[in-house]
Amino acid sequence: MYAAHIALMGAAVQILDERLAVSIAWSGIALVSLVLAASSAKVLLFDLSSAAPLIRIGSLLVLGVTMYVGGWMYKKVEAMDAEVTSK
Repeated sequence: MYAAHIALMGAAVQILDERLAVSIAWSGIALVSLVLAASSAKVLLFDLSSAAPLIRIGSLLVLGVTMYVGGWMYKKVEAMDAEVTSK
């Protein structure tokens, strides 16, 4: 997660030219990371404690898909970063 966060911050620096735009992008990245972490913690600690087995399975599937999509987005950003670097 830390590597993805740092890679996104580096991509923002390389893509954006103005310091204000970079700061805004970094703030957005931080907010998204905090929301994802809080949502994941809430699901694991609170929602699943008293849920029925099928609800637990569904919640964990949604959480897993969310993590998978996050990894897929990280790969896309990494590919964009490599493309920008090669130009």
